[in-house]
Amino acid sequence: MPRPDNPYAPRQPGEDLTEVLRRLDLMERKLDWIARRVAALAHVEDAAPAHDPPAVPFEPAAAAEPAEPAAPAEPAEPAEPAEPAEPAEPAPAQPRPELAALAPARPAPPQPRPAPRAPGAAPPAATPAPRERTRSEGNIGRYLLSAAATLLIVLAAVSLVALTWDSIPDGVKIGSLALAALALAGAGTRLAVARPGQRVAAATLTGTGGALGFVAVISGVLLDGLVPVRPAFGLMALWGLVLLLLSRLTRQVFTAVVSMVGALVTMGFASLHALAHPELAFAEWLLIDLYALVLAVACALLAGTARRMPRAVWYPVIGVTTTAFAALVAPSQGPLGSTDLAPAALGLVVATIALLHAQVLQADALLWNHGRRGAVGWDWAAVQGVTAVVTVMSLGRLTAPGQRTAAALLVLAVQIVASAVILLVRWPRGRRPGPLAALLGGMALVGAMLLVVEARTAVLIALAVALPVWGLAREGAAWAVPLAGAGAVATLLASNRDRPALASALAAGLVMLAVSPLCEAVLPDADQQRHRPARRAALRAGAWLDGAALAVAFPVLIAGLTPWAPDAARATGAALMSAALAGLSGLGLFHPGASPLPLARGAMIGRRPGVDAAGRALAPAPPAGTIVGAAVLAVGALVDLLAAGSARLVPALALIAAAAVLTVTADRLLLPWIRRAGTALAAAGLNSLVLWWSIVALTDARVSSVVMTVVVLGTGAAGILLGFAIGATALRHYGLALVLVAVIKLAAFDVVAQSSLTRILALLAGGVVCFGLSLAYNRAATDAERTREHDAGRRGGPGS
Repeated sequence: MPRPDNPYAPRQPGEDLTEVLRRLDLMERKLDWIARRVAALAHVEDAAPAHDPPAVPFEPAAAAEPAEPAAPAEPAEPAEPAEPAEPAEPAPAQPRPELAALAPARPAPPQPRPAPRAPGAAPPAATPAPRERTRSEGNIGRYLLSAAATLLIVLAAVSLVALTWDSIPDGVKIGSLALAALALAGAGTRLAVARPGQRVAAATLTGTGGALGFVAVISGVLLDGLVPVRPAFGLMALWGLVLLLLSRLTRQVFTAVVSMVGALVTMGFASLHALAHPELAFAEWLLIDLYALVLAVACALLAGTARRMPRAVWYPVIGVTTTAFAALVAPSQGPLGSTDLAPAALGLVVATIALLHAQVLQADALLWNHGRRGAVGWDWAAVQGVTAVVTVMSLGRLTAPGQRTAAALLVLAVQIVASAVILLVRWPRGRRPGPLAALLGGMALVGAMLLVVEARTAVLIALAVALPVWGLAREGAAWAVPLAGAGAVATLLASNRDRPALASALAAGLVMLAVSPLCEAVLPDADQQRHRPARRAALRAGAWLDGAALAVAFPVLIAGLTPWAPDAARATGAALMSAALAGLSGLGLFHPGASPLPLARGAMIGRRPGVDAAGRALAPAPPAGTIVGAAVLAVGALVDLLAAGSARLVPALALIAAAAVLTVTADRLLLPWIRRAGTALAAAGLNSLVLWWSIVALTDARVSSVVMTVVVLGTGAAGILLGFAIGATALRHYGLALVLVAVIKLAAFDVVAQSSLTRILALLAGGVVCFGLSLAYNRAATDAERTREHDAGRRGGPGS
């Protein structure tokens, strides 16, 4: 038996087992107690309002008592229905019988409770409880009824004044309304501060008092001038600011909305007064803009200091609304039409638009930070719509052309600064596209107005538009790439103006053409597979639009800049178009993988659709890119021939050469499939048409002349010989059909009208050609028969 002091001596059975089981039981009870506490705390936090105190915190000292731990009190069940419980865990394994006797008795395990939801996790999808539906309906009902109560009380006050209009002194009328307004606003403010639970009733009282205050001031102006117009305007503006501050004090957005309505009424009142007194229009307009500025500053400060107010995010929106209304109803027709006041009035217009953009910047940031991201972008769209309307109104009232140009340029400068701020300020991903897209639309509208006023500003408009387009591409909007190409094509809008306008349009097109590959360079990679087809389509459209700008817009603009005669200018444009088409085909424009950036880098030179690097066809039939490319080149060749028909000899020769180059380029696209019947006929038809048209344009020969008959005969002979050389059966048949048509025409129509010697020579030439072609067909048939016999002998072998 080992010694007692030996640490490795075996212990007696059951000596330490009781201690181990006791400790395990204590640990299990602690874990159960903690789980119950956490679950209770989660339920209380979910059910209690935001201002209620949290549940009793966990006390580890009480849980650590091993002897007779008192069961913690169960928390009260929340009023709202609890979340569905998690599935119960499987019952623990029963201890062995010999160990059960040594284990101390322990209470039954508690019932399973729902596990707390992780922070930020979405709540389970469930149908709203009846209490929640009732609460939501109650909120809507009480706010609507509060607004209805305010409206009815104000109408009652107005009706009372109208009923007792003659029997009550004017001072008593106005004083009573003013006292009622102050009393109601004060009572509502006191009720909101003293009893936060009565916020709706307090907002109703404050809003009613605010509306009565505006009615009192307006009534004082209407009652035989009891209150002068300028002091009335100041009183209304001051009362609106007081209501705005009261809304911050009482945390009631409803009061701020009443203040906004009062501000709109005040501005409309001042505008109507200015219409009745044109000599005071500029002063009234200045007061309206100052009032809008004060409201904008107040709303910005209130939004920044009222972070704990539930709906403080709407303060900047209220400021944007009042400033937009001020810009739209400002009495600007008089000052803008005046020679002396026009510069100052124009400055007020631009200042109001700049203030509007600054306000929407703050409103946009608050909406995004407070989770209302769906509204981001739409606020910018509304502001750009107001900007466009104000710009149209201003341009219509300005008389001098220089003032119109200055007005549009200043508005465009405000939009450029806003775009730069959006791009330079650090914003989270996904926030910029909406404002940039809205600004791009606003710039397009203002730029179109500026082009109408002064076409020589096209390059400035292109530089302005390039900024948001580049920003959209950097944010992942692939459609910005074809948008740049469309801007390059749009330079044709200025093609009917003078030479400075054409030069500016050409520079604008070059700017947009350079922006297109830059946008693709900053475009991030598509992070999802489903976005890649749309991205690929957008880049492909951008390449085609850039090609259209190079092949159509620029040749037209350059032809308009040339000092030559109209026919020479048209010939120059057509030749440049042909050169651009041939060059773009060589760069790989018609390849399905073409996009602006690889084309600009020259990374796709010589690549053709459906053809590998060795020139072999990758498909049995020509792909869509080949067909479209050949069709575009054929149209370009026909345009050259049309221009050559009305040009002089030297321009006509240049155009015919350009048409021949385009025809050869189209043949190069179709060459890998030239043995197919459709491809061979398309290529042969295009070449024949270009050849015949060129001869007609150079020689002034008729289509029905003998010369053209001989040319058709030679074309058919060439088709037959080429068909034999490359093994294209359809090409041989095409040539044979041309030869037969030419022979019939020569024998039946052309020779009848000629002299005997001409007739003999024509018939002899036709006979020689037909005889030679028959020999060629005979030789081809013999060679084909020998080839078939040789192949049959090789397949049969020596023993066949």
